Amino acid sequence: MECFPGVGGEIVVILAICSSIINFIISETTQPFYEATGPGWLFLFYGICVIISLAAGMAVYIWGKKWRRKCAPRYYKFLQERGGNTI
Repeated sequence: MECFPGVGGEIVVILAICSSIINFIISETTQPFYEATGPGWLFLFYGICVIISLAAGMAVYIWGKKWRRKCAPRYYKFLQERGGNTI
């Protein structure tokens, strides 16, 4: 949100929707998964999900600045087309 303040409100809404969807999926599938495979596979699966999310976070930490610089022209063009300010 700090990098692209012109769309900060939209980002908050998208993050809230994605978080709600992920939480719904987890709450609806954990019990059937547990009953089908047992606790070992359940915790292994969720552990792998955590490791993947940490790896994604590290990728953003390492290459995020480069990605934001690459996206900046498109972002400013979007703001101009939308009629917003260019910061």
